[in-house]
Amino acid sequence: MDIHSFRPADLHPTHGYSHAISVSGGRLVMLSGQVAFDKDRLLVGEGDFAAQARQAFENISVALAAAGTGFDSVVRLDYYVTRFDDPERNALVAVRDEFVTGPHPPVNTLQCVSSLGGDGLMIEIVATAVADA
Repeated sequence: MDIHSFRPADLHPTHGYSHAISVSGGRLVMLSGQVAFDKDRLLVGEGDFAAQARQAFENISVALAAAGTGFDSVVRLDYYVTRFDDPERNALVAVRDEFVTGPHPPVNTLQCVSSLGGDGLMIEIVATAVADA
């Protein structure tokens, strides 16, 4: 499998994500949205955006491992957040950078929504990966 990321000079510079990704070969792995629930479906980090983001990323790691891959194979991250001011932005970037460390950062989209699928949830992350076949 080959992954190539693109950051065209005619688009703004990026940190932690790419403007485009190209993948050849491999096996598509699509994850459901991950939130700040632990394995017992208990909310982790009530009122704490960074703690919730970290738990969502941890859950993504577990799901990727179950599919036989890891974060280096993630090509897209979609974020759904209930608030995104400077504190949330800074927290998300810091937590994301703990997990997204490979040479080809995924493309991403962030959407602010009025609520998520559970009381107290502040962030949901959907991941798409392309793993070795």
